[in-house]
Amino acid sequence: MKLPLIVGLVALGWGARVQAKPTAPATVRLDERASATGGFDVTLVAVATRAVPSVELAIGDRHATFGATAVGQPRTLTVHLASNAEVHGVARLGGRATLATLHPRLAKPQAFTVRVLPNGRGVAEVR
Repeated sequence: MKLPLIVGLVALGWGARVQAKPTAPATVRLDERASATGGFDVTLVAVATRAVPSVELAIGDRHATFGATAVGQPRTLTVHLASNAEVHGVARLGGRATLATLHPRLAKPQAFTVRVLPNGRGVAEVR
């Protein structure tokens, strides 16, 4: 009977001390849209939640550095990608970093109709 009580008290004590890792003082997101030239345009948006002396944004090997940023001021970095793959964007503000991840969306399969020729062979018609 004493063992469950001790385990419960120890678990409560440890749970009270667990804190989340500090992150950058910003809200960070990745947006995507299909590009007219093919592929995808991915935009990393970081909005400062407190004034910071500098902002660094990175998506893959593309980097952008901005100067002093006020509270609520958005900073963006847009890159063009040939394929819709998983993308990671990093925002560094006030000596801390926050990661945003964009998971690939599956392309909608193209609709097609199968037509049967007089010889019995099926042919896919794509519109």
